[in-house]
Amino acid sequence: MRIFRDTKTLVSKRLWPILDSIVQHSRKLASERRILSGAEWRILDFLEENGPTRTDKLRVALQLTGKTNTSPFHRSLAKLEGLGLIVGHEDPKPERHLHANIWQLWSQVSERSKRNPPSYEKALGDLLQCAIEAAVLVPEKEVESWFRWNGSLLEARESLVSSGRVLREGGFLLATRVA
Repeated sequence: MRIFRDTKTLVSKRLWPILDSIVQHSRKLASERRILSGAEWRILDFLEENGPTRTDKLRVALQLTGKTNTSPFHRSLAKLEGLGLIVGHEDPKPERHLHANIWQLWSQVSERSKRNPPSYEKALGDLLQCAIEAAVLVPEKEVESWFRWNGSLLEARESLVSSGRVLREGGFLLATRVA
């Protein structure tokens, strides 16, 4: 997924319940037509109808081949992946492309928990705390560039600091417990 700093990130299945609440929030905003473009909707609709699809086959099916469509297509994939709406994995048996991804909807891969999922706000706080724990000591100014959810993320950061789950010292953040 591209949820962390818009770079490819391997996400532990232990974080999936947290991510599920965040992805469901993104899906809700998308369904209200508040965050996605037409191209992004075409990709989501295609994956919903057809299931997992390789990048090259997705481009052909959506008639987005050719150089003029390359950048917009990959920007759309990156945005959907950054919001957690789609997940990609490398094709284990590539035909011609050496690094072809297979894309599918988050809902097609996640094991959604039916038991009280955390609220969006709590999920953001938990994800941020996990990221801070993994980084050990974090320059606070860097946190804003970590995830796409900046407004809510800043609120989550302040909540973590005020609750004592994260310490703020000299421009740095430090998690008080390490998982």
